[in-house]
Amino acid sequence: CNNRSNRSRGGQADNSGVSSACFNSRRCGGQSGLDCGKRRGKLITAREHALSFGRNQPRQDGKHLAQEKETQTVESWPPPESDCVCCAGWQSPYEAVNYVNTPVEVIPTALYNGFTFFGTIPVRPWFKWNTPKTMKSARYEQEACEEALQRARDRKTNYFKDTDTYLYAALDKYPIKNLQVAVYRGMESDLWYDAVCFVNGGNCTVIQQREATYDDKTLSDNLRTIISRNYWRNNKRQQFDAVLCVSSVEHDGLGRYGDHLNPFGDLETMQRLRDCVLKPNGLLFLAVRFGDDLLYWNAERSYGRTRLTMLLSGWTLVEAFPAPLEDLFNDPPSSQPIFVLRAPAGKAGASPNAAGPKKP
Repeated sequence: CNNRSNRSRGGQADNSGVSSACFNSRRCGGQSGLDCGKRRGKLITAREHALSFGRNQPRQDGKHLAQEKETQTVESWPPPESDCVCCAGWQSPYEAVNYVNTPVEVIPTALYNGFTFFGTIPVRPWFKWNTPKTMKSARYEQEACEEALQRARDRKTNYFKDTDTYLYAALDKYPIKNLQVAVYRGMESDLWYDAVCFVNGGNCTVIQQREATYDDKTLSDNLRTIISRNYWRNNKRQQFDAVLCVSSVEHDGLGRYGDHLNPFGDLETMQRLRDCVLKPNGLLFLAVRFGDDLLYWNAERSYGRTRLTMLLSGWTLVEAFPAPLEDLFNDPPSSQPIFVLRAPAGKAGASPNAAGPKKP
């Protein structure tokens, strides 16, 4: 589903430059029994259209962005025809050559255009190196578990402050009680959103990059933890009615946590959450840094109109908290907003337990 083949099908590109025909194509993977290769096109389109979109925008640093020096960002894609983002063992084409085992303080020249959409997204230095010490397993002691549970019951806020208030409002309107819920979190995340998920009645599974144990019996008996690499290696992996993902996606592909450098790491994660982790019509409660389009190398991305449009492509924006999306653009909140996103309906239709708004 590249640019040429999509046009031949009559697919229309939205204002993000990403083909809606490609992003709304059929689901794939062992669960649906469809050919894995059929879904590859969505990632091809995300990358190629993103870069094409960037080429047509005003450039901010011409000395880095001469089109004749266009590099592997496009040429290294697509992967072999048999590859599929939902298949066990799938790898991004960047993973073979861009693994980070030492700090990378400057964006590699070969990846600069991909990370900046050909210079349309400014870069600000903010260097972080959180590996290998943060890759150790996490143990949550009894006192910390009890405190997190009580604070969640009292609807207190934690590190992200008002983001938690927005999340409570979203969970009130789109309840997760008795649903299968994944807490999809990054390397440094603590148990806070595990507790929020449990207190709100979800049957919670924590998918993260390191081992975790809970000294508290309430959490240890009711939360299941999966190492993310083991989750992706399983073609019969569980799918979920809802996913909580707070301040994680914006770090993917930047190498801060020893991950592979990948200009499209956030877009790939969003595709995999949509097509592999969630059931059809499932809900994603997403928080990312919001405001202007900026790349804080290598700490995180900030999402404005350009990058957020790409990030949300293929999803239905159900609601944004604390205000409609256009209002957020005009007056960005100081904390990360919560976006409630719905995955497309699959061939088999909606999950019988798919989350939806509370009926009056």
